[in-house]
Amino acid sequence: CRFGWTRDTSEQACASCSSKSDFPVVPPFPFSSDQLEPRATHCRASLLSDFAGADVPGFAWKSLGGQGGHTCYEVAPAARAFITSNFPACDLRGSVVNRRQCDLPSFDILVAGFPCQPFSALGERGGLDEWRGRGRLVDASLAAIKHRRPRAFILENVANFAKLDDGRARGYVMGFLEKLSTYDLHERVLCTSEYGLPQTRKRWYVVGVRRDAVQMQFSWPSMLPMLSLTAVLGPPPARS
Repeated sequence: CRFGWTRDTSEQACASCSSKSDFPVVPPFPFSSDQLEPRATHCRASLLSDFAGADVPGFAWKSLGGQGGHTCYEVAPAARAFITSNFPACDLRGSVVNRRQCDLPSFDILVAGFPCQPFSALGERGGLDEWRGRGRLVDASLAAIKHRRPRAFILENVANFAKLDDGRARGYVMGFLEKLSTYDLHERVLCTSEYGLPQTRKRWYVVGVRRDAVQMQFSWPSMLPMLSLTAVLGPPPARS
């Protein structure tokens, strides 16, 4: 692996497993992740993507030559169809609610963009105590980190996550991670317009790197000049 990792074959199991949900079959999307050209060819790090959505972590993992296991948790039918179309070999699962650790495969990297609605400045701002329960779904990812100790993880949410309720939600997540005493933690708010995209979208990230697992120093990506909409979408259609 280009990161100097080797496969972690250690596994933990619990006494019983929860059942998995069934979802209706929906048509695939006409796009293949095979269009991606890997920049590395021997990265055997396995990936767990919680709240996967369109599984952007999967595209990044594949572009780095990902060859290990690839597991996604996602409930939205359209998102599940997109994942299935682009990653036919992905172990696609349903809800993280009531997930037991024995449900999980071994994995080296966890990426979780947990639900942002309770923390968004444009929403009801219910935070951790949001009445729908979405504010505590991050607990599923935190439990996976605690019990499986992946080599690295990335958690992501809206920028307001770090500020809402005087930083209560941020303090809850960061406090949990710090108590593990296993990871070097790197926290920052990044904006898409500073990394090439013609969009202003600020997001909070925390990257955790297990101290005994990685042979290289973590650093945030360098900023990139912003592309134009035309460069991304192509020229507008001619007017008749």
